[in-house]
Amino acid sequence: MDTKTELIGLGRTYPQQEWRMKAHKHAHNHEIIVVLGGTLQVEMENTLHDVHPGEMIIYPQDLTHEERSVGHQPLESIFVAWKQADPLAVHRWPRKGKDVMGRVQMLARWMHELWPPKSPEESGILRLQLALLLQEFHRSQLPAEKQLEMHLRRYLQDHLSEPLCLDDLAAVVGMTKYHFVRRFKAETGQSPMSYLRQMRIQNAQNILINTPVPIKTIALQVGLVDEYHFSRVFRRVVGQSPRAYRKETRKEK
Repeated sequence: MDTKTELIGLGRTYPQQEWRMKAHKHAHNHEIIVVLGGTLQVEMENTLHDVHPGEMIIYPQDLTHEERSVGHQPLESIFVAWKQADPLAVHRWPRKGKDVMGRVQMLARWMHELWPPKSPEESGILRLQLALLLQEFHRSQLPAEKQLEMHLRRYLQDHLSEPLCLDDLAAVVGMTKYHFVRRFKAETGQSPMSYLRQMRIQNAQNILINTPVPIKTIALQVGLVDEYHFSRVFRRVVGQSPRAYRKETRKEK
């Protein structure tokens, strides 16, 4: 992805019905539309695209497109316009993306609050937010299985100290327990609980190497109940006790 970008405009379409914009194109910039409410229908390249809340669509520079609201819900959206060092690169991007984690909506709303920038610091924040927004658009093109794993991993990173069970993980991704286990194992090669256990141990290894935190405390931080249970799981995964691992890795450093 071309990272040389320049933010040139940003705005918001507030809730309205029967909204329409005739066929037009942007001669000097690209544009991404993030739909917050209602449904946006776009005619572009002889194809109709319905864009729903939680989805986004990109209009590359010089590409003619026509827009209208459809359905009973008022359309609400945020548009972000930018220039790219290699304009043709955007023409090779997919046109639509799905904001699975809600990060694009969050970034778009935040950018709208800061626009126009009132200081060099705000300009810097907006540049960073634009880069993150476009990166999230590219993430939305990942295969469904990668999105499932990414969704679960992000949740676990924030809840690793909690005593999670399989029912909890299935609820996070919105699946039945049995469907979740089958799909996750087919796509990652391991069960969800094995994946969770691996993340707990990887996190513990990092703490053991880089901090003097007592092993009893580490056990609580990574959600493994107590020192005895933690040591047993750690030995099964790593092949040695937490104390031996800490001593050996620190000696190597």
